[in-house]
This record gives sequence, C-alpha cells and structure tokens, in this order.
Amino acid sequence: MTTENNFNQASSGSSDARPGPFLATVVGHQDPTFMGTIEVELLRPTGNNSDETALHQVKYMSPFYGVTSAAHLGSNNDYASTQKSYGFWMVPPDVGTTVVVIFIDGDPRRGFWIGCVQDQGMNFMLPGLAATQKVEEDVEADKAGRYGRVPVAEYNKKVTGFENPDGTQTWKPKHPLADALGKQGLLFDDTRGITSSSARREVPSMVFGISTPGPVDKRNGAPRGRIGKEEWKIDNAFVGRLGGSTFVMDDGDARYLRKKTASEGPPEYASLENDESGGNVEIPHNELIRLRTRTGHKILLHNSEDLIYVGNAKGTAWIELTSNGKIDIYSKDSISVHTENDLNFTADRDINMTAKGNINLNSTGLTNLTAKTNINLNSAGNNNFTTTGITNINSGGNHVETAAQIHMNGPQAAKSVKAPTAVRVPQAEPWKSHENLDPTSFTPDKTKAIVPAVGADPVPVEEVEPALWKTYSTGPDDTFTVRPPVAT
Repeated sequence: MTTENNFNQASSGSSDARPGPFLATVVGHQDPTFMGTIEVELLRPTGNNSDETALHQVKYMSPFYGVTSAAHLGSNNDYASTQKSYGFWMVPPDVGTTVVVIFIDGDPRRGFWIGCVQDQGMNFMLPGLAATQKVEEDVEADKAGRYGRVPVAEYNKKVTGFENPDGTQTWKPKHPLADALGKQGLLFDDTRGITSSSARREVPSMVFGISTPGPVDKRNGAPRGRIGKEEWKIDNAFVGRLGGSTFVMDDGDARYLRKKTASEGPPEYASLENDESGGNVEIPHNELIRLRTRTGHKILLHNSEDLIYVGNAKGTAWIELTSNGKIDIYSKDSISVHTENDLNFTADRDINMTAKGNINLNSTGLTNLTAKTNINLNSAGNNNFTTTGITNINSGGNHVETAAQIHMNGPQAAKSVKAPTAVRVPQAEPWKSHENLDPTSFTPDKTKAIVPAVGADPVPVEEVEPALWKTYSTGPDDTFTVRPPVAT
C-alpha cells in the first residue's frame, strides 16, 4: 500500500482515546489534500484499548494562518468576491522526525501536529549553515589550519556514536555550500561567505532564523532507504537532501566586540573570554540579516561590518554598499543600463573611464564637451574627424598646428567610423533578452557592440536585439518565455 493510499484511510484509535499531547514519529507525509497532513506512529497509546503501533493522520496546525470569511463571498468569480488566505507555511518534516500531536477531545479523527522535537545534538546547521574547523573530509589539513573554517553538516551518529557527543565540537562532514563559497572566492571571508550563525554558538542563543530542508537528493549514488510501516513500506526511497535556503537574523555574538567602527578601522575584535579590552559593546561580532539560497545566491545586511552585499552563486556578479558610502559593482559579463529618460552622472571629483577595448559614444543629437580648463585628445594611431556639414574652429588665442606635412585640400582625408550600436539594452518588461531565456544567445561575443561600415549609419537598436531573440511558444498567445507547470 502506498503512502498516498494510506492517507485516504481513516485513522485508527479507540473511542476512549486521550487528547494528549503525545510524542509521535512521522511515517508519511504524502498528503493528497495539500493541507500539510502527516501520518504518524504514536510513541505511546491514545487509550487503554488502542494499539501502540497504530497509525494516525494528524493535520497541520500553523502558528499563524488566516482567511477572509466565507460569509462575505460575492456572487462574481473575481478577486474581490472570493476568499483570500495568508499565513505561515512550513511543512512537512521528513519521515523519521519526532513531532508532538494532540487529539481534540480525544477524538483520533481530529488530530493535529503542533510542533517538531529536535533530535539531540542535531542543530549545528540551524539556521545559517555555520562554519567550523572540525571538518571530517581532511582532518589533518584542518588541524594544521590550512583550510580555516568551512560550512558543515551534522555529525554522523553511525560513525561517531549515539551516546550524545558534543554536537558543537564533534568532527562533521563538509557541507556542499563550502564548494560554492570556494568558487565565489568567499570561503575565507567570514563577512560575505562563512558565518558563525548556529544555534550552538552561545547560550542563550542570539541567532534566529529558518532553514529549509532543500530538494530531495536524487543524484546517482544518493542515499536510499526504507520509509513507512511494514504494511506499506517503501524499501528504496531517496532519503537524502541537497541542502536548502536560509534566512538568518543574527543579533550578534557579544563574546567578541569590534574595536572600531567599520568606517574607522579594520575588522579587529576583542575577545571577552580571553579578557581582551577595547571592544565596542554596541558592535558584537556577526550581527546581520542574511538570505541565502542552496546554491549560494545571497543578500546580506551586515551591521557589524556596516555593509550591504548582494551576489550570485557563481561569484560572477556582485554589488556592495560600504560603510563610508562606496558602491562597488563587479560583473564578469556585461553591465547594461537603459532609461527612457535622462541618464545623469555627476561627480564632485573625477569621472574616470578605462577600456581595454573601445570607448564608443553615440548620439542622435548634439554631442557637447565642455571643460573649464584643457581638453586633451591623445591617440597612438590616427585622429579622424568627419562631418557632413561645416567644420568650425574658433580659438580666442593662437591656432597652432604641427605636422611633418600639412595638406589643406588633398589628398582625400580618411573618414572616421561612426560609433557602434549597443546590442544589449534592457527594456520595460516583458523583455525578451533576459539571459536565462537562452544563455547561448547572449554570450559576450554576441552582445558586443556592432560597428557600422565606414560612412554607414549605426544600426538602430530596435533592429539589433530582435535578431538575438528566439521564440518560445507555450500556447496560442505565442509567448516568448518557457513557463514551468503551475499547481493544479
């Protein structure tokens, strides 16, 4: 019997069952009603005559949920007329997790699971995937300090033992996030990369947050095992997880205090445990909010280092806002900006532009250069000036020309090339050139500006971009994007 079929059967139990609460083990969570109902096996009976191994279906009791009243339904099938739901959704726990369940008035048909019980010592990863030097993959290298701290999973009880070893100090296997941080160049960065945000960091914990379990690991060689009761067991189910996303609100580790603010000095911290002085009590270590996905995409708001950092998983694009007001942007590929009105740059000091390739300026109107002092043009090649109108040179002082020879009307002067057209110009949505629609169409060689032939006009951008577009048809409306299946 499958898990789903088992959910369609009535819960067992006796009429004199007690309300609980009871401890129970999750044996199934494939709820065909999509309401978070799980199948549990009670760790004690619900009544004098009930079977201790009986299964029960218990519904999800959310810590917060709401829905507008059905008494106010309108007669039209539109948003204003129907009910609207909102709230907290965190289901389901994995099979094998211990939960607390209750039965309203002792009725086994009205059971609810109201919380999850932690497995002793198994909360080092919560909620931020904290780093440690105690990494099983290469114990000797880590003891020698060659690796520093890296994110880890929980310790393996089958290897270490089940006698409740220290869940903080026990050696643990490396988490896949460590490899992602290595690719980003952030594995040794305890601000933007690794973190101390663990439930086991200090007592009482100042770390708050949520971590998701991540997708089920279905890769070749992924762990498999038996789940469920004997009458409907699944012997070869995937039982591993790939790791999930984390949302951490860390109030900081007050055992370490920053000696100076981020705008005044480097990240040096005084250890109160080692009786060091000079720390600022308002700047505990690692006070932050961090949102990070399984693969490493992140948004970081860091109070201790007084910065905001946004980066992608591969480390190929990031932006940082610093304490002193700098905005640093890195991109391995293009940075494209488009405005339907003015684009204004103003600097109270210098504006510096450097290109290993060409610098192109293209205007359909006037191009004006004004300086209160000198304008210098310096090239290692030729200087070409071309106009279809009149060339005027007006000097308030002397006009000086120096050349090996000066030809005023022949031979024919070379014509200059017109500025090329930018290929990648973001547009109002829906924009058909989002890279994820077809990365092969937007590689650096295909987004390089198009240089017109000598004497020719630049190609209008509205003619350039469509040549890169592909049509993605998902229906009669011929939409351009591929949409995933929607919930039914």
